[in-house]
Amino acid sequence: MAESKTSIFNMAIARVGNKGDIQDADTDTSEEARACRLFYDQVVNAALRSYDWTFAKARAILSRSTDESSFEFDSIFDLPSDYMRQRHVYDDVEPTDISNFSYSIEGNQIFMNRLLSSVGESTTINFKYIKRETNTGRWDPMFTEIVILNLAIKIAPKLTDDPTGLARELTAELHTLLLPMARTINRFEGPTKGAIQRPTWNSAQRGNTGFRTDG
Repeated sequence: MAESKTSIFNMAIARVGNKGDIQDADTDTSEEARACRLFYDQVVNAALRSYDWTFAKARAILSRSTDESSFEFDSIFDLPSDYMRQRHVYDDVEPTDISNFSYSIEGNQIFMNRLLSSVGESTTINFKYIKRETNTGRWDPMFTEIVILNLAIKIAPKLTDDPTGLARELTAELHTLLLPMARTINRFEGPTKGAIQRPTWNSAQRGNTGFRTDG
């Protein structure tokens, strides 16, 4: 069963040795609830930025911006409002690794050089990214556990008598056990390359073709 924001607060509080009995994460006025609210958004955002979580993967077709401040680049595209981390960019024909283009993500925009397709200059790009998924019901259980542990580390100084020792213990658990396990599981659920995914001309030039050369 998916955890709610309130239950995440209570489990983080329990990890620092306090009794987690918050009834509503958004309205509870206890010291524990205030401490959790202070750090919660930042903890979630940082965790989303840290890895290509399958539950947070999203796609969008980005249209060229009317912004004219694109010196050094030919095109500007506005990033999705829920953007957290870039994964891949595609032209309008077939998948292409973003490294084939000069680009720079600045603020809420991506600046790119000329994009050419079989029909001429592209006015859109197909963008794959990690979104800010705030619905805890859609989170992977391993991601939820990472948020709980990180939140516990953040609130420990406010709620415990030995914040340094406890934070060190929780940090060790996070980095030596939980993060490697979560990323391993998540990696196995990623996309695979089938026969339909043909290499692009740019990847062929780099020798990353996937074509057989043994006749």
